[in-house]
Amino acid sequence: MKTIISENKLHNVISKYIDDYLDGNKIDWVYGLDDSENETEWWYDEILENENFLIFYNGDWQGEEDSDVVFHYFEVDYYDKNDPSSKPYRDKAPILEVQGKYSEHLNSMFNHHWKGPMKEWFEFYFKLPVKTVTTYY
Repeated sequence: MKTIISENKLHNVISKYIDDYLDGNKIDWVYGLDDSENETEWWYDEILENENFLIFYNGDWQGEEDSDVVFHYFEVDYYDKNDPSSKPYRDKAPILEVQGKYSEHLNSMFNHHWKGPMKEWFEFYFKLPVKTVTTYY
């Protein structure tokens, strides 16, 4: 017997799975960091928060290397509008980049079909627009 699953039904199943897999109420965020040279002192590097780069994580924040990072979120203004090589990224932003074990798991479960439901899930929980969903391993 052949079973046909409609796109809408698949979308709903994936959405439910993501909602069970990730608890949007327990994921927190911080601004990512930017390295910026202080113009007055050539030897001084100042670390600044970049309000156009958000890091979403589970549990306690212990720095990007030691925290359970789930997503990176890049707004359009994260990318330099005067740099031609940034244009493809600016065109795709805001970008939600699903990190490591989370993107690997979703890819193994649903191939690329999870990206649309993930976009909707993220927008619902964090009230931020997403134009593109990507992965980072």
